[in-house]
This record gives sequence, structure tokens and C-alpha cells, in this order.
Amino acid sequence: MSCQNSPNMSSLLKNEPMTFTISSSCQWYNTRIPLFAGQKYLFTADLKQNWNDSNIKTNACGYKPSDLSYFNPSRYALQAADFFKAKRYPGANWFEIIGSICGNSDPKSCQKEDYFRMFNCDNLGQNIGKITRVFVPPKNGILFCFANDNSYFYFNNSGSIDITIQKI
Repeated sequence: MSCQNSPNMSSLLKNEPMTFTISSSCQWYNTRIPLFAGQKYLFTADLKQNWNDSNIKTNACGYKPSDLSYFNPSRYALQAADFFKAKRYPGANWFEIIGSICGNSDPKSCQKEDYFRMFNCDNLGQNIGKITRVFVPPKNGILFCFANDNSYFYFNNSGSIDITIQKI
């Protein structure tokens, strides 16, 4: 799977949704979609879709180590990794989908201070449908996305999640 959207993508038209597929094995997925400061965008993901962090199946909201069984050895390794802040965006769940507004189409232009949670994955309760978020970017840039994982462990990820974005 490619780690970038079709090369023909350009600015979104108002009220015309665009869906792209983010692979969990991509450290950076370049949507090639420019976002503009002050403009409202609606992000949508289907929580019935899953991707895998090694042998851990999860959705766009990811998981916490405490969600895993006491008998799963990954639970304890991930708790230690949390302690050492080993995931790329420490404030979010493991494998939660994270966005970044980058200065250009080169992921080297992405800065940690530009990372954001694409969805409010806290307190979902029994939500098993779609999750949405209205987002207003603080600056202009290209939208990149990634599964929140340790930078050195994308090799053991599999699956993908569809995200829809719409200018509103």
C-alpha cells in the first residue's frame, strides 16, 4: 500500500467529501490535501474498521495497555513504553490515528507541535458506529496522518483505516 494519496488531489471543494485509506505500516501518510487556517473541516472514521498493531486488533481510536488482557505480554511492554513516552504522540492512545499539518509535502517539514488527535477518542462508551470531529486548523499546510506507534515498530503493523474529510 502506498503511503500517499493519488497525485491528482488538490483543495477540497465545500461539502464534497473525500475518502482516503491510511495504512498502519506508513510512518507518514501524505493525504496531499492542503488545509487552510480558519476553515472548518469534518473528519469521519468508521469504528467498525480495524487495523493491527502486531497481534492487537483495534480501530481508529486505538487502545490503552489496560484494555488488553492481563495474560497478554504486550500489556506490560506497552505500559513500560508509555512510561518512557515511546509512542510518537504521548497524549493519545496506542494506534490512535493522528494528524499533522505540515509545511509542505515532505514529512520532514512536520513538527511534533503540529500533531493533533483527529478524533476525541476519550469516553467513547459503547460507540461502535462512526466517529466525527469538526477541525479548524491553526495554520495552512498539508495534512499527514499516522497510526500512533513507536517509530521503530511500523514493520509489524497491518491493515488500514478509511478517513473521510469534508470542507464545511
